Amino acid sequence: NGLQDQGEPGVPNVPVVLKDGNGKQLATTKTGQDGKYLFDSLPDGSYQVCFDRAKLPPAYADWLWTKPNAGDDGKDSDADPATGCTQVTTLGPGKREDLTLDAGIRPPDRLGDFVWADTN
Repeated sequence: NGLQDQGEPGVPNVPVVLKDGNGKQLATTKTGQDGKYLFDSLPDGSYQVCFDRAKLPPAYADWLWTKPNAGDDGKDSDADPATGCTQVTTLGPGKREDLTLDAGIRPPDRLGDFVWADTN
């Protein structure tokens, strides 16, 4: 549904890239066991956070981005499904932190089962 619902677990070991407002890579980190990440001690400026679906942990390797911007900014996914990046946010005197830059993933839709030869 594009929102972090109660009981939905964080995904550990997801690579996260911090870029400046022009797209230049500034830093990297990985999500912790709880799925959280943090870039701190940043100077005033414009920033973007990017996540790489191709580098998800093996248990989530084929998962897809969930619907972005589904509602509550603190609980919805901000990753653009086409790029894996959030929109640019600006930090400065009026806004010293932005702890709402999340990415949601979901399992792929699947149908199937088994075909067999009924020989009796």
